[in-house]
Amino acid sequence: MFDLGSKKQQEEMNDMKYQFIEKEEMSNKELLSIEKEMLGIYISGHPLEKLRSQIEMQSTISTMRIKANR
Repeated sequence: MFDLGSKKQQEEMNDMKYQFIEKEEMSNKELLSIEKEMLGIYISGHPLEKLRSQIEMQSTISTMRIKANR
């Protein structure tokens, strides 16, 4: 009544079912770019995170302190 194909066809389908191409992992910069483009926000990090200490040494006030002073 319900023909699911011959045994050979089923074996071919199973062989094709789990084939995939393994690629190397994206760089952090590429990942952040795609997140920002697709979601509008950063999920896995922020582009300026690696510069945090340099930014903190150059600035005298943070946005958190500005918000607290209002």
